[in-house]
Amino acid sequence: MQTEPKPGFVRHDFAGLSELVDWIEKTPRSIPNKRNWSSTSGLNRAPDWDFDLGYKGSLKLVQTGWADGAKKIEKLRNEQVGEIAATWESVTASDWVADVVGEELDLGKYLEGDPECYLDDLETDEVQYPVLDVWFKGGGTCNVTAEDLFAQGVALLAAVEKIEAKGIRVKLTAWFLSESAGRYHAATVVIKRPEDTLQLPALAFGIAHPAFFRRLVFALRERQGLDQTRAFCEGFGSYGRTVHGDLYHKFPGLMPKNAVCIAPDLGDSIEVAYGKIVQTLERKLAPAA
Repeated sequence: MQTEPKPGFVRHDFAGLSELVDWIEKTPRSIPNKRNWSSTSGLNRAPDWDFDLGYKGSLKLVQTGWADGAKKIEKLRNEQVGEIAATWESVTASDWVADVVGEELDLGKYLEGDPECYLDDLETDEVQYPVLDVWFKGGGTCNVTAEDLFAQGVALLAAVEKIEAKGIRVKLTAWFLSESAGRYHAATVVIKRPEDTLQLPALAFGIAHPAFFRRLVFALRERQGLDQTRAFCEGFGSYGRTVHGDLYHKFPGLMPKNAVCIAPDLGDSIEVAYGKIVQTLERKLAPAA
C-alpha cells in the first residue's frame, strides 16, 4: 500500500514479500532515465553484490523459499552462537479439559475414583502468547558486502529463536528509509507474523539475502512516482542515502511506539551482532524498574 504522509514523503507498507512482488510486477516503473539497478548489477558491481541472484532469481526465491540459504544459516548459527532449540509448537484451536461432567468418560480416572473423570472438548481461540514487535533495518550502502548483509540476518534469526524459545512470539518487519534532495521514501515489509513458526527456508530470503535488500527494494523505489523518483535519481546516488538516527523522534508515526528497532553495525561478526541484538530484545522485554 502506498501513502504520502506529507509532501515529498512516500511510504509503502506490505503485509509480506509476496504482496511486495505482486505490487512491483503490476506497477509501471517511473524512473526517468536508463538506470535500472533492480534488474541489472548496476555500475561497477561485483557478481556477489546480491550473491549473483539477479532480479528474476529474487522473484523465484520469494515463491520457493531459500533452502540453500537456510542450511548455511543453520550451520553458521550452530558454529558461532550454539544450537538453540525452540520449546513450543503452534497451539491447536481446541483442547480437552477434565470436569465432573462431560462428553467422554476417562475410564482410567473413573476407576481411580477421580470426580473429574469426564472430558470436554473446548472450542477455543488460539492461545495468546506475548508478542514482541521487532523492526529490523534492511540493506546498507553500496560498500556493504553481500556477506555482511547475510551475517546480519544469521544473527537476527538466532536472536529471534532465543526469544521464541522463552514462549514469546516475535513479529518481524523489515524497514527501509532513504532520502534524496529533501524527499524521503519509507518502506516496510512484514517478514514473519507472530503466528508463523521459525521455518528457515521461508524466512531466510527476507532476513538474510542481499537480493531482497537491493533488487526488490530498488525495484520498489523505481515505482514511487515520477517526481519522487526523479529526485532520487538526480540527487544523492540513484536510490537515495540511508537515513540513520532515532526514527521515533525524527519521523513520528513511522514505527509503532511499542516496537523495538534493530539496526546492527554491518561488519560485526555473527557472534558480536547476535549478542547486541539479544541484549536489545531482552532490554525491551525487561519489566520497568
